[in-house]
Amino acid sequence: MMAKSGQKSQINQEPKETSTQFVITSRQSAAIIICTIIGASILTLPRTVSAITHQGAWVSTLIGGIIAILLIGIVTKLNMRFQGQTVVEYTAIILGTDRAPVIGKLLSAPILFILIIFWIVEPAVITRIFGEVIVSAILPNTPIEAILITMLFAVYFLIIVEVEVIGRFNELAFFVIFITGFVITFMTMKNIQWTNVVPFFTVGPVSFLKGSFTTAFAYQGFVVMMMFLAYSQKEKNVATNMAAMGLVTLNYVLIVFTCVAVFGFEELQHLTWPVLEVVKSTDFASFLLERLDGLFLALWVAAAYTSIGNVYYAACLAIAQWLPFKKKNSARKWIGLILLPLIYAMALEPDSVQQLFRWSEYLGYYCVITFAIPVILYVIALIRRKRRKGENHGKMASQENQSKT
Repeated sequence: MMAKSGQKSQINQEPKETSTQFVITSRQSAAIIICTIIGASILTLPRTVSAITHQGAWVSTLIGGIIAILLIGIVTKLNMRFQGQTVVEYTAIILGTDRAPVIGKLLSAPILFILIIFWIVEPAVITRIFGEVIVSAILPNTPIEAILITMLFAVYFLIIVEVEVIGRFNELAFFVIFITGFVITFMTMKNIQWTNVVPFFTVGPVSFLKGSFTTAFAYQGFVVMMMFLAYSQKEKNVATNMAAMGLVTLNYVLIVFTCVAVFGFEELQHLTWPVLEVVKSTDFASFLLERLDGLFLALWVAAAYTSIGNVYYAACLAIAQWLPFKKKNSARKWIGLILLPLIYAMALEPDSVQQLFRWSEYLGYYCVITFAIPVILYVIALIRRKRRKGENHGKMASQENQSKT
């Protein structure tokens, strides 16, 4: 009897009226954050940031990372208030009323549209960057169209699986990508020249702040957690997710610092893929390998794949939940198939690498809007005391029972 009552109490603690199951662990949640963020932008980040803040590029990267750490904490807390619900579901609750839920759905439409557009355009940009790197570094005689098609069809295999598989896949990819990437980063630091990075503060505070905004595209991947955290277990999510963002920040700071220290900020402006050039220029004979750029590219391909796949999955899942489909899983798969030619066409739209970089810059400015969305929703939820449906009633009832006793 005691065991049965204990089991019953544990079941009653689970949130009711949810559309998801908690199949992603806290560790897998952190892995999704890391694998989504570390994608194509890592190759160009040192050049774009150093163009504004010069030797202090790593300072702007650190400031941007601190902002991202705070934002992922807000995103996690927001999803904990609406445990088991995605941004598609709880945005309507936050902005609507119990008597007129239609108002919440109407008011949430522009917000969801902004997020979904971003989640569609971003995979296109990352896919094109992936294609440009592969053509320039590995397959110069291969048409870029063939590379883009191959990547997009490979990514589609992630769309047809369940969220639980996404969590496990990212957890496995984390150990392969992030840990090995950290080792390579430390190995490249043997060639740094301190004269290239001092003095640190050669520009004003405004430039440092502007440089921090340019890192927005590099840190933007955490926004997808507004979808995936609905499937994540509640325990230790805030600390784990903020720690994951901290690891990403540390990795980015080390990479930017190393690139500036090796080449100098002026020479970085003439390098298309500065991180790849740093790896190529480092002598790894003492590390049992003469060249490590092949291993680095292999890891980067895996990172780009997970980054594209996670964002693409978030877009398809959001559309399937937003539109009135009865079978959400089947709808997600068909939506992913329909979006393939659209993403492919957008990936081919930039005429040159320079125009592709401008697209990335514009998308970075767009990220500022997407960053503001969870903050605004969280503030409104606090002011209006909005929580997952049925939770407010339960808290009020418990407070009344305590007052009676």
